[in-house]
Amino acid sequence: MKPKHITITGLSYDEDDRFLYRPGRVFKCVKEKENPYDEEAIGVQLEGIKIRGYVANSVNTVAKGTMSAGRIYDKTDNEFDIIVRFVTRASVICEVIEETEK
Repeated sequence: MKPKHITITGLSYDEDDRFLYRPGRVFKCVKEKENPYDEEAIGVQLEGIKIRGYVANSVNTVAKGTMSAGRIYDKTDNEFDIIVRFVTRASVICEVIEETEK
């Protein structure tokens, strides 16, 4: 199966937090069904830490070649894991970890 890549947006880029987004780091994604701003919102969190960002869901924030939250919303469980693959100045690109890979 072809890997699903997503863009994480809304992240804190404070110097103290930059280490969180290194390649290989695993985050948990949680669908926010009650989110009043985006009915397809998927929050991104690190165990023991509050929501750190969101799966991008806008043409302005989705990096080229990645899927938006809307495109993967119905193709994933309510909670799923992602792994950081690339970090650029503007975004963090992650791959969805399929259940069969766990």
